Amino acid sequence: MDIKLNKDLQKMESRIVFGLTGRQLLFSTVGAVVGAGMYYTLYKNGVSTDISAFICLAVVAPLGALGFYNYHGLTFEQLICVWIRQFFLCPQVLVSRLENDFYQRDKAKIEEAEIKEAHKND
Repeated sequence: MDIKLNKDLQKMESRIVFGLTGRQLLFSTVGAVVGAGMYYTLYKNGVSTDISAFICLAVVAPLGALGFYNYHGLTFEQLICVWIRQFFLCPQVLVSRLENDFYQRDKAKIEEAEIKEAHKND
């Protein structure tokens, strides 16, 4: 008797409303509130309805999409924390050196072989 389970149970998320997780719902709500406030402010300051809608769309779409963002298992907030830590709090200078341990170990044998090869053609 085989019971098939999801291989990675950590990726399973509970859905709250409209098939959205809590994060997705939060970011979508924040995007809707920011968009409504921005639209109202732009419209009251004399910007036309069409232009206000396009400006709000350009701001709200990325904000709402952040709830769905996932890169190598990291959410957007976790990725920003890692980025800040790596580039500002703990920057490291990586030095690249060309060293070949095998060449250093066998240097004498290689030079002898090159000398033999050079004399072979004489």
